[in-house]
Amino acid sequence: MEEGGDGLVVDSDNLLPHDFPLLDEKLDLPLYHLSDVPWEHPRVVRRENRGGVEVYYWSVKNLWGRVMHVFAGPKQGIRIKKPVLNVGAIDYVLSVVADEITIGIVYDKSGISEVPFIVATKHLGHSSYPRLGHHKAIRRKIYAMALARLYWKTGYALPALRYAATALIWGLSF
Repeated sequence: MEEGGDGLVVDSDNLLPHDFPLLDEKLDLPLYHLSDVPWEHPRVVRRENRGGVEVYYWSVKNLWGRVMHVFAGPKQGIRIKKPVLNVGAIDYVLSVVADEITIGIVYDKSGISEVPFIVATKHLGHSSYPRLGHHKAIRRKIYAMALARLYWKTGYALPALRYAATALIWGLSF
């Protein structure tokens, strides 16, 4: 991607509409995400009409938020038309947690503060997410520890400390 190039990645459980190439032509954005619904969330900071397509903008970083401190937003698909990412940021971002978090860190390290997204997929859904079951506290502790480590290694001290405290609390509950 540093050399140029152009790409589209769509989650395997999503379908694009037949008119997607026409939608894509109307958007002069170097990068945007695809969603199945317009997210109603405080981190959707604005929206605009570009070429007849409603474009929403997700704020990538919110270090003081309760959750999702660095998060890429809706991501049923990602369309990259021009090189805008700091590919070197990927070297130290380990995929140990949700990919929206790791992608969000790469975006933040690339100087991208808002990610545009459009509603242009049909999400078919699947049941690939594991159930927590009776080991809920242990799994939440492990997840919090992974997030604490990821945020610490990538320079986000506030969320790292928050998840370290969460891991400690979940550790005391079993």
